[in-house]
Amino acid sequence: MTMRSETPVVFECCGFRLFGTLHVPAHGPADTGIVLVNAGPTDRAGPHRLYLEWARRTAEAGYPTLRFDPRGTGESEGEWAEALRDGPVVQLYQQILGGAWQEDARSAIAFLRARTGVQKVLVVGLCGGAMTALAAGATEPAVRGLFLMGTPVTHSTATGRVADLPRTTITQEWRRYLRKLFDFGAWRRFFTFRTDYRTLLAVALSRLRHLRQGAQNAHAPDRRNPLFVERLEQALAAGKRVEFLFAERDFLWQEFQEQVLHRPRAAGRAAIPVTVIREANHTLTEPEWHEQAFQRFMAWVAHPRGETRAGKVA
Repeated sequence: MTMRSETPVVFECCGFRLFGTLHVPAHGPADTGIVLVNAGPTDRAGPHRLYLEWARRTAEAGYPTLRFDPRGTGESEGEWAEALRDGPVVQLYQQILGGAWQEDARSAIAFLRARTGVQKVLVVGLCGGAMTALAAGATEPAVRGLFLMGTPVTHSTATGRVADLPRTTITQEWRRYLRKLFDFGAWRRFFTFRTDYRTLLAVALSRLRHLRQGAQNAHAPDRRNPLFVERLEQALAAGKRVEFLFAERDFLWQEFQEQVLHRPRAAGRAAIPVTVIREANHTLTEPEWHEQAFQRFMAWVAHPRGETRAGKVA
């Protein structure tokens, strides 16, 4: 372990000041730096302080690391007034999935390079941060790798509609309702108006629609975010290293399987490396899940060509 410094920094994006923290190793200049991109409209510490801990550890390992608040979050300037005025907070995620923060991430990449002198940058993100990392990094020459955790590949996290959930999730929910047919307490809630009738009906209609569409092994309708498809193709075509990491109990992992892994690959295209953390939830709240994800990330950093296989479970 080596000592490292943590320095508050300020840089500009689209006329706004962005505030961040730069973690710098104590043992001299490095060739590769890391940028951590916010998961959503939260501050740069990350869910359960994940980004803070990762930045400290990657700096101790010798990699200058920047975590920052994009526009409208944390200490940075800018606001989401239009989105908040027109609808619920969940609409912010719709904008993030559409690339609202890609310029913020590009500014962070440029700042890290100018401040530390690194030539290569690895960009890391969780959830909406993964989409931002991909949107910004796919076309940035200095970005050599993208480590994407819990990546939403459709807009289901923003719409909140049952019909947009993966088939596997709908099937699991439908079976859960069927088991309740033999539960007296469930019937009592149903007849005393304590059941979520709207969700029950939505699950039933979605299940019926899936059955009408054919066998369960048929390809699900393509609902992928066009920006995700475009940027992933650009990143792979440019030879950038891309690895996905998912939590086993995250419905986004089911979505990724249906919308990405189960679709035919382009001719000659290698499988996309994927690591899955057993039993984990979306934000990797338990220390052992957090540690497994970090160790997978550090192994990915240390081995440029990677040795994972698609679907590997950690």
